[in-house]
Amino acid sequence: MLVVTRFAPSPTGDLHIGGVRTALFNWLFAKVHNGKFLLRIEDTDQSRSNDKSLTTIIDGLSWMHINWDKEIVHQSNNVDYHRSIAYDLLERKLAYKCYLTPEELTEIRESNDHKQLRKYRDHINDLDLPYVIRFKMPLNGKIVMNDLVQGPIKIDCEQLEDFVLLRQDGNPTYQLACAADDYKMNVTHIIRGDDHITNAFKQIAIYQALEWTLPYYSHIPLIHNDIGKKLSKRNQDSGISFYRDMGILPEAMLNYLLRLGWSHGDDEIISVDQAIKWFNLENIGKSAAQLNMDKLLHINSVYLRNKDDAELYSLLCNGMKLDIDSIQCDMVKKSISSLKVRANTMNELKCMVQDFFGDKLPEYHISTPEISTEIQSFLKNWIPSELENEFREELKKHNIKLKDVAPFIRFALSGRKISPGIFDMIKFLGTELSKYRLDYALRHAVKL
Repeated sequence: MLVVTRFAPSPTGDLHIGGVRTALFNWLFAKVHNGKFLLRIEDTDQSRSNDKSLTTIIDGLSWMHINWDKEIVHQSNNVDYHRSIAYDLLERKLAYKCYLTPEELTEIRESNDHKQLRKYRDHINDLDLPYVIRFKMPLNGKIVMNDLVQGPIKIDCEQLEDFVLLRQDGNPTYQLACAADDYKMNVTHIIRGDDHITNAFKQIAIYQALEWTLPYYSHIPLIHNDIGKKLSKRNQDSGISFYRDMGILPEAMLNYLLRLGWSHGDDEIISVDQAIKWFNLENIGKSAAQLNMDKLLHINSVYLRNKDDAELYSLLCNGMKLDIDSIQCDMVKKSISSLKVRANTMNELKCMVQDFFGDKLPEYHISTPEISTEIQSFLKNWIPSELENEFREELKKHNIKLKDVAPFIRFALSGRKISPGIFDMIKFLGTELSKYRLDYALRHAVKL
């Protein structure tokens, strides 16, 4: 059997990170089994669908390097097919025309008795009135779903309402379009959020009514925010673009989302190749995963440290449009290995580079440290050199301890309390610029 999975987002907003994780799990499962991963855009609701959201979905998946097979399927192109399925069910008396008015529907919803929806279930004659087509849910028995993540789940048919297949305007509902397209696309495994479990029972009912072979279902727990509540699309940090814009590397985001609900022993840092080799459904947890920004930043910092310096430099200059001249570029190339270990994101690295090299002076983030007259006199006559041993010998001659002078030099060269090593900075700044910054700091020093 050729394994076929799919990701089926609606183009109605930013690409949710829960959706990205769903796409990732589907993509990995297909990769593990040498199958196909398909992308379907569920755009039958034209009033809410928009091109901007479609672009966001495609850009987000592309940024994460989650590549789909074949052409993108646009559900709106299959509407005639969906209608044919609805009328086929109607012809087989597995569906019916429902003429309930909006007022009657409101009354039924308020009564919370979905059995009243069946008023026209066995009605024979057509009426010259607007109608929807409803599916005839079996009145007895159970629907059983052998979920590959949740285990066997069953529901009594009488608990499910006769749901709508076609609206009054002739457009299909989600339940019909989703089931029909999954069948048409030969999807063998459906991996999605556990908020779709009820939908699955309705879609299984359609499959069974039409005697289609059922796909395998896997419903994964949702992602919760840092206070344990469902991550809403309205939250700023729910969209993948938020993380891309804050400077998270795509490979770090993939690693983080993979571990957000799936595990491989105690492994924390997992490459794409390892993920493709190791991924399975058995290791997906059954409880909700909680978003943890600190963990994401930690993982991203690991990938930053391990990334090739030349590749990082290219990302800064091209992807993040670093605005520096040729001389400053040379300094960045020399310094990037020292700076990247102190950044959690690409944005932090860019700010650090701009602070160091955007001008002759750094951006000063702390007040000028206090300095003794003896140290000030020593530094005025010192020519910065990257030779640490010679500097220590000079300090000994003047009876000055490194711990007393190092904070001021660090401040003068970087403007920060925490920075690369002093001699690393002198190396990539050069003697002339290091001396310039040191003299500037000395002129503004607070004497003890």
